[in-house]
Amino acid sequence: MAAYPNLELTYEYLMSKMNILRAEIDQPEPRLVKNNLIFYKFSKLICGPFNTALVTDKGELLLQGMNDSGQLAMGKELGPMVPFFPEFRKIDNMKVKDVALGAASCHILTEDGKMHAVGDNEWGQHGNGTKLQSHVIQEVSCGHKFQSIAAGAWHVLA
Repeated sequence: MAAYPNLELTYEYLMSKMNILRAEIDQPEPRLVKNNLIFYKFSKLICGPFNTALVTDKGELLLQGMNDSGQLAMGKELGPMVPFFPEFRKIDNMKVKDVALGAASCHILTEDGKMHAVGDNEWGQHGNGTKLQSHVIQEVSCGHKFQSIAAGAWHVLA
């Protein structure tokens, strides 16, 4: 480490950061919802393996949880640097009807019947003909208007 004296990537340092992250993720007891949510009226609560989504009565979407594959739609620049986000963040410019959360992906059904996807796509679960992971929400354009949406760990049905 002599070549990089300001770089603190020791085992102890990394383990301390992992323990902080683990303490935020692993919550063995119920806790109150964060204060930033008291101004919303929710119509849906969706829980996935590692994420939570809230849909408001106005069609607003709030996401929280793991972001290791971009499933929180934080963008190409910030997304890969934030593996976990403990607060709920609002996704703008969408009128959401429903959400389905896979193991590392998020699928959004808007009120106009369009489906959008973000996150892991290793098994083609975005339905866009690729297996490319995405940190930005992409519309799945296949010419259909969808009525409902559901997801398993590595697949989605609409």
